[in-house]
Amino acid sequence: MFDRFSAHPWALEATVGARAIGPNELGRLEQAVAALTGTGLAGSQMLDVAATLTGHVRMIARQAAAVPAGDSEQAMGDAMGALLTGREDRFPALAAAMSDPDGRDRAFDFGLRCILDGVESLVG
Repeated sequence: MFDRFSAHPWALEATVGARAIGPNELGRLEQAVAALTGTGLAGSQMLDVAATLTGHVRMIARQAAAVPAGDSEQAMGDAMGALLTGREDRFPALAAAMSDPDGRDRAFDFGLRCILDGVESLVG
C-alpha cells in the first residue's frame, strides 16, 4: 500500500471521505479481513485492524509525499536538528531523543510493529 501511495500520491486525497469505493480498495480490505479470519477477532475488530493499518501507512506516505523530490527523510531530521541547535534547554527531551542516531526515520516500521504486536496481544 505504501508503494502504491508513493507511486500515486494523488491517491492519498482520492481515497478518503465520502466517495465511490473501487474494486482494488475492496480487494485490499478483503485480503486484510481474510488474513485475520480464524483469529477469534470479531468482524468489526478485523475491520478496525485494517483501518488502523491503513491509517498508519497513509500517514507515513503523506509525510513522504510532502518531502520535495530529491530530499530524503534524513533531510527532515537534519532540519529539525538545526531548529533545536541552541534551543536544547527549551526542548531538552526532544533534543535528547533527536541525538539517538538509531531512533530517526523508522516511524513506518516502528508503528507497524506496535500495531501488529497489539493485534497479536488482542488475539492471544
